[in-house]
Amino acid sequence: MKYNNDRICTTNKGGQNLCRKISQGDRRVLIVDDEPFMTETLHDLLKELDFQVTTANNGLDAINLIKSIPIDVAILDIKMPEMNGFEVFKKMKEIKPKTKYALMTGYAVEEIINEAIRSGIKKIFYKPLDLEGLVRFIQENNNS
Repeated sequence: MKYNNDRICTTNKGGQNLCRKISQGDRRVLIVDDEPFMTETLHDLLKELDFQVTTANNGLDAINLIKSIPIDVAILDIKMPEMNGFEVFKKMKEIKPKTKYALMTGYAVEEIINEAIRSGIKKIFYKPLDLEGLVRFIQENNNS
């Protein structure tokens, strides 16, 4: 299965390319936050909007997930124990460079945010989250 702008294409057994318009249900989203309430809330909200959603509550689990499943958009909390979201992003980007990444934070961590933007983070979301902005970011970013 391949993404081509706003279309998703696959080849049938006869070698014929079959394409269709990408729907929200094709967007595969990973939410990473050490607060289970946050991951559960975002999971439920995005699932209700017909996205495919996977969650992780720490950086190591997120890295293992991205190795094993396709992810179009990953939203990572910056402040997490053991490994912060920016450290997780750097490792995940090596594994899946085409995935679109955003960070979320409830803290003033400008030094990390500036370095993250220079390193390829597409968006920073501040808590409390702008849910409409988050959904729009996911809708506008696919793994093309």
